[in-house]
Amino acid sequence: MGLPAGAQQTDKAPPPGLALQEGVTNQLNKAISGLSSGTRGASVTAMDEAFRVLEVAKYSELSRGMFSEAESAVKQARRALQNGRRADAVAKLEQAVSALEGSDVPQLGRKADLAEYEGAILVNADGKTLGELNAEVESEGVVAVIGNWQDTLGFIDLGGQEVVLPRDMIILGKPAPLGGDIAVLADSSRRYAVKEKWRR
Repeated sequence: MGLPAGAQQTDKAPPPGLALQEGVTNQLNKAISGLSSGTRGASVTAMDEAFRVLEVAKYSELSRGMFSEAESAVKQARRALQNGRRADAVAKLEQAVSALEGSDVPQLGRKADLAEYEGAILVNADGKTLGELNAEVESEGVVAVIGNWQDTLGFIDLGGQEVVLPRDMIILGKPAPLGGDIAVLADSSRRYAVKEKWRR
């Protein structure tokens, strides 16, 4: 599961935006493939998970770039799919992938008070729930609880392992006034497992 923060980064870590770019692109390609072959359920899940990450990345971009463009295209794809226009949804998802693959990875980072993100949902670069951000800052990084996430009919039950994550691997989304903040763990290695007791 989690290694001590000092043992986690023996080599220089890739830019956080790269992990997000790869995770979102993978999810969008799954959604495109599924919609093209008529498998709607898994496609919608992949699209929604990608959208989660894009919303966080868009907020964190220091200037408008590929994540903002891709987020807008996915938002339009979701609307098209809700209106029964599957071909239009696929076209918009392909547009989002082109935006992600055709641009340099932007710098991410926005000053924020971590205390405001206490209890934020922590997802990986694919948009899958990992756990919860405790937002406690230690010398090694930020404390989170990872594992055994359960989300059923709006009830959330967390149990798992407390880990310390390097601060520069945590990308924070726009603060939500009524809770529901999201943070993304920009980990290209995918070393933290996703354990789902219930599929949404």
